[in-house]
Amino acid sequence: MIMLAASFRDEGDSGMSRQILDKAFRTTLESGDRSYRLQVLNGIGILQLQTSEPREARATFRKVLRLSRSLGDRLTEARALNNTGLVHWGSGAYAEALEVFTMALGCATELQAHSLEARVLFNIGLVSWSTGDDEKALEYYARAMKHFEESEDLSAKASVLRNMGSIYSRRSDLDRALEMTGRSLDIYRKLGDRPGECRSLINQGNIYLKCGLYEHAEELYSEALVICTETRDEFTESIALLNIGLLLMDSGRTDEGEEILLRTLEVSRRLEDPEGESISLCYLGRLHLGSGRTDSAVTLLREGIEIMEDIGLKEDRTLAYVCLAHAELDGSDPCGELTISEILQLLESAEASLGSVSSQNRTAVLWLLSEAYRRLSELPLSGRSKTHGWTHRRIEILELAMQDIRRISALITDPDLRDSFMNRIHEHRCIIAAMEPGGTEPVG
Repeated sequence: MIMLAASFRDEGDSGMSRQILDKAFRTTLESGDRSYRLQVLNGIGILQLQTSEPREARATFRKVLRLSRSLGDRLTEARALNNTGLVHWGSGAYAEALEVFTMALGCATELQAHSLEARVLFNIGLVSWSTGDDEKALEYYARAMKHFEESEDLSAKASVLRNMGSIYSRRSDLDRALEMTGRSLDIYRKLGDRPGECRSLINQGNIYLKCGLYEHAEELYSEALVICTETRDEFTESIALLNIGLLLMDSGRTDEGEEILLRTLEVSRRLEDPEGESISLCYLGRLHLGSGRTDSAVTLLREGIEIMEDIGLKEDRTLAYVCLAHAELDGSDPCGELTISEILQLLESAEASLGSVSSQNRTAVLWLLSEAYRRLSELPLSGRSKTHGWTHRRIEILELAMQDIRRISALITDPDLRDSFMNRIHEHRCIIAAMEPGGTEPVG
């Protein structure tokens, strides 16, 4: 019955799978067969994990852990630990996920369960990537890839390639990112794996978005959304929608962007995805800020930052800090002592966390930081703009940003990609213009 339930689950019929498992569980209560009950509970937990029921899945895997330890079934215990880690990761509880995955890895290594060991290594890479530790993520992905190549597990190999492509994209090694993502996409299409194909399409779209090739990125995201509808994958759909919202916002189509971001926020909340919710809130706040809706921008940004602080999400929080500083500068009393103090605290927090910002987003953060210092230096504060050195700090930040742009463009071998990267992205154009002789730096 468990295998039958799994086949229905894999075919997307979660309702039939749930009916079979519920019936099987009642049978185990009547028979007292604890070993069979353990396997049924594990199947129920996996189904709950795949159908985005984190609370229920966490409670079920807790039962699996207790029963497997009682029966001395170490392999099922290791699998339950791995699945529990996935529940924590999906809920944004990264520290808890890493702790449980580390326990699972110890069990799998001890049992010489190489297939499970490879998947746990992959999942530790996933958590490391989610928390911005790219070096650790690449290390664990490489260790997992070795196992997957030995076992000729093409699907798992494609997943590693796709995630490594995301890391290289985040580091703005765009040529290598496109290579990795392209290889993963080829494997997924060869296997007929539509969900995997969808995620690789999104990742390729992200790369083109960061190069300013908005039309190409939008085509890839739209193709991914078709697959999400086909596979009824709301979680991946929310990721594609978020990226489309950012694309529309970055390309000046703000009304369409706001509509999409509101949809993303609604889906993230329904799926209990705090990372997606917090990012949607902060980008909606940035959009409101750009359209002059200061009060609502502050509310959205503060709500998003609070969630990011709870789950330890650093990268997007850095951008949110700077946006909130701009919102305070747009407020009714930007010259007040308390307001200036809060703005400086936000900017200091942003600068302190710049190391957690991926190189692909760093220039946007640096541009907004430089603009915040420019605006501070222009406030009528009785000479304080000179004593605080805000103009000088702005120029230092612009120089850092210009160094990043030159470094990243030098890594791009395709001339069309390089030209788009330099000239189509708004922040890049502004930074380049500001650093030209006679540019827009204020006179201190």
